[in-house]
Amino acid sequence: MAPMYRDREEYTFCGICNISLAFGLAFLLHLFVVCFSSEVCETKDFRISPLYNDAKSVDVAFLNTLAVNKRDCARQCFTELGSTCIFFSFNNRDGVCSVYNSNLYLFSFSTSNGAKNYESVPLVSQFDCYDVMMNGIKMDGVYTITSRDNSTPISVFCEISDDYGWLVIQRRSNGSEDFFRNWTDYKDGFGNLENEFWLGNTIIHTLTSQGALYRLRVDLEDFEGNWAFALYDSFVLESEDNYFQLVLGQYSGDAGNSLSYHSGKNFSTYDRDLDGYDGNCASSYKGGWWYGACHSSNLNGLYLAGNHTSYANGVDWSAWRGYHYSAKTSVMKIGRKVNFVP
Repeated sequence: MAPMYRDREEYTFCGICNISLAFGLAFLLHLFVVCFSSEVCETKDFRISPLYNDAKSVDVAFLNTLAVNKRDCARQCFTELGSTCIFFSFNNRDGVCSVYNSNLYLFSFSTSNGAKNYESVPLVSQFDCYDVMMNGIKMDGVYTITSRDNSTPISVFCEISDDYGWLVIQRRSNGSEDFFRNWTDYKDGFGNLENEFWLGNTIIHTLTSQGALYRLRVDLEDFEGNWAFALYDSFVLESEDNYFQLVLGQYSGDAGNSLSYHSGKNFSTYDRDLDGYDGNCASSYKGGWWYGACHSSNLNGLYLAGNHTSYANGVDWSAWRGYHYSAKTSVMKIGRKVNFVP
């Protein structure tokens, strides 16, 4: 069964036949009939993007023109670009139509009054949980996506809302999984995607280096049912050649900033001591993390279920509950972002 694309609109247009206007209108009309009868028309699905809603690309479009409505704008995208029409933007207030032959995630945007962006539905692939959401999925769960670099299918857990899709890279919730693991385990990933798991540094690197800009959200819950979050406006994990180094953007949230200290640090495990400390932070604090000397957060530490007398070796987020409290729930997830410029 074909996916029920969210907010899908279907457009069908005939390819423009190359003919000189000197042959006359009657001949042109006849030629269009030939086009239709020869089935060279193309149907393409577009979807309005909530993530890029009311935003205008500041990058150069393939064509900027005027259109009567969004269907007319779609027609011009087909006319100019044919099958390479990837997305178009139409502003209902001034009639400005911009057509593009590149994906939205490659562009920068500024806020706009009335501009809406329509992206072509993927013919085969969905590249992250945003695409899963846009393809009509409305429930959290495990879905298959395809990386942009080599088309490798990847199973991931998506948290889905009406207008967004988060891709979970880590979850702690009950202590069922051992996170005191070696380099290879963290590289390849481990656990159960529907329970506790680490997605795998290689996969996380692949996802965050494939062209789209991603942000990171960390959700934390204590044993009294209180939740807090930390949001970082960009997130990249470098390759294994660069020791899966963490690169973060600006923080916001109410959990306190206990991850920016780790930005620029190498990933480290007990058998690959790549921290900035004379000792071995991973061995001392029982996890795999971007240790410095040593940490301000340790979400892959031991599951110690709340208050603990040992120092900083639990599922700790120091700015939230200090070094002697291990969270009940920790969820790290990435989501596609729009690169807004002033």
